[in-house]
Amino acid sequence: MNGEYVYLSGAELCVWYKPRGWNTFSAFCKSNVFEYPCGTSKLHPTEKNYKLIEELILDNTNEGDMVLDMCMGSGTTGAACAYNNRNFIGFELDKEYFHIAEKRIRQAELNYQPSLF
Repeated sequence: MNGEYVYLSGAELCVWYKPRGWNTFSAFCKSNVFEYPCGTSKLHPTEKNYKLIEELILDNTNEGDMVLDMCMGSGTTGAACAYNNRNFIGFELDKEYFHIAEKRIRQAELNYQPSLF
């Protein structure tokens, strides 16, 4: 490289763990390519689309399951967990983004209305 250009990754990784015998994939033979617009609120430079994160959570977890986000950013994953009755643990090094995520997740928790039936 000549120092003027840097290649950017065209993919991001998602890793999940499940205890032995615990199968939670609700989607059968889905593509591993997702097409969604970028995050629109721009609370964070690499914000993910809420609907993308929600689809991944709904396809790979059950209500009450734990979701871990090691790079929480603006809290998209945490908000999607709150709206869909999943437990959530998130880490964020930047205090400013942590406070944005905290506020966003708390708002999602306030807006979550569990089913009455």
